[in-house]
Amino acid sequence: NLREKRSLPPADYIFKIKSFNLLADSTVDGFESGVFESGGYYWCVCTRLVFYPKGKGSSDHLSLYLKIDESNSYPNAAWSVNVCYRLFVYDQIRKDYLAVQDAKSGVRTFDQQTSELGFDKFLTLAELNQHLKGYLLNNTCTFGAEIYVIKPTDTEGTLSKEDSLAIKV
Repeated sequence: NLREKRSLPPADYIFKIKSFNLLADSTVDGFESGVFESGGYYWCVCTRLVFYPKGKGSSDHLSLYLKIDESNSYPNAAWSVNVCYRLFVYDQIRKDYLAVQDAKSGVRTFDQQTSELGFDKFLTLAELNQHLKGYLLNNTCTFGAEIYVIKPTDTEGTLSKEDSLAIKV
């Protein structure tokens, strides 16, 4: 996974958990944020940020995922949505964000078989709980998502030697 720090907040969605210990201590395996829209889809209009405070498939990590919402309407049964996405956690001390994206492929596809994409090992629980990291302070942490939907284009152009070129000087 590619990780970078940045000062700009996520462009599409931010959610704050004000009682993190209640989630971490509960028997609930996961949590889904509210629905939000990005790129013409409902990420509840198509998507939810899915969060596993005890990890999913890894008990020593926090897992974080992006989920496309079932409420979307698609033009046909064989739908797919191509996206580039990043998931975020906020550093409350330094006032910046840790952005994480898939290193294998910049473009990922949501479809009937894949409604959830993300990171089983988004952040170690040790990092999350380390006060100096700033991710979990006063029982509060903030996560976010940024999604760029890649839609097929209907616009194309050509240039051939027969075309006259207008050169601006």
